[in-house]
Amino acid sequence: MSGPPAGKSRPRVLFVSRCLDRGGAERFVSTALCRLDPARFDLRLCLFRRILGYPLPDAVPVRVLMRPLEHRHWHLAPLVWRLARTLDEVEPEVVVSAYAYPSFVVGAALRLARRRPRWLARVAIHPQRGETGLRRALLALAYRRADSFVANSAGLAELYPRVYPRARGRIAHLPNATDFERIDALAREPLAEPAAPRTRPLLVAAGRLSREKRVDLMIEAVDRVRRQRDLELVVCGDGPLRGALARQAAERGLAGHVRFLGHCPNPFQWMARADLFLLASDHEGSPNALIEAQGLGVPAVASDCEFGPSEIVEPGRTGWLVPTGDAGALADAIAGALSERQALAEMGRAARLRARERFGAAPIVAALAAHLERLADPAEPRAAPLARRTA
Repeated sequence: MSGPPAGKSRPRVLFVSRCLDRGGAERFVSTALCRLDPARFDLRLCLFRRILGYPLPDAVPVRVLMRPLEHRHWHLAPLVWRLARTLDEVEPEVVVSAYAYPSFVVGAALRLARRRPRWLARVAIHPQRGETGLRRALLALAYRRADSFVANSAGLAELYPRVYPRARGRIAHLPNATDFERIDALAREPLAEPAAPRTRPLLVAAGRLSREKRVDLMIEAVDRVRRQRDLELVVCGDGPLRGALARQAAERGLAGHVRFLGHCPNPFQWMARADLFLLASDHEGSPNALIEAQGLGVPAVASDCEFGPSEIVEPGRTGWLVPTGDAGALADAIAGALSERQALAEMGRAARLRARERFGAAPIVAALAAHLERLADPAEPRAAPLARRTA
């Protein structure tokens, strides 16, 4: 490990997130805190809720701002006030917000804080799908105080300044840093329940069971394919639509073909055993689960949505991209993939190499570290952008 130059103190960096569990943005925070060199940075974490599911170094202090029963809209004002006081007490040189909601709170807190750290805002969602109306207006106000932005997909980095002018000239693409060493170890753990027999193809999907993920299309596609061949879809994840999706599968007679596992602390056990990984989203930022499955050597069938899949899957080499919202095209791609067993094995090998080369943690965290040091340097312009990565 190499520390700061002689005579310079480590810049203090405060990461801000709602929690440290389940989501891709939270995984970004966990990976950054685990991989950034503590000899170069004084790392801190501020959470709105004390939910710690992802790894966190013991040496990183954690400040929790909300009490267990504080979950109503009127608790937002105390949350902003507590973050402002935290900024004054911790005195970070740089604040990093994990995604839109923490960014709004950071922007509001900076209005109340006595000192003004540099602020790096990470963005990870399609702003024209997930940030509309009052939410967009409030974010635009918050972002007026942001010094720099990073987006987890190249397409999102291109679109964001057209929606939020503050990001113009201040945003760059920083892919999701993926800790494949940790994923490999978790994938080797034995399953708590049996997978499908190896004579029966196994399809795996992973993510929050919400409308934009379009698990309903996966169920319809599996229904179409199973008329020609036996197969099983295992869905790792939970969310508001779980009950409706389970009913949809039952009504189609798919009880033996679609399995909902709920929240999975370790979905990699299933991914590593899968013949195909499925993603049918209407929109994304850059789906971590797709990167992880490809890195485990699993070919993918994914919707060609904005943004992410086309930057992760190379059609014909590591998987297939299908039109968004088209269950028939999804079914055809699944059936075609399962009929080419030798080609699937070759695609899996190519997917593993490509994903690890493009999304491995070391070079991405190194780029983040260099940018944090530039932001922390008072001699640098406040709007200094991250050197753009090309995936």
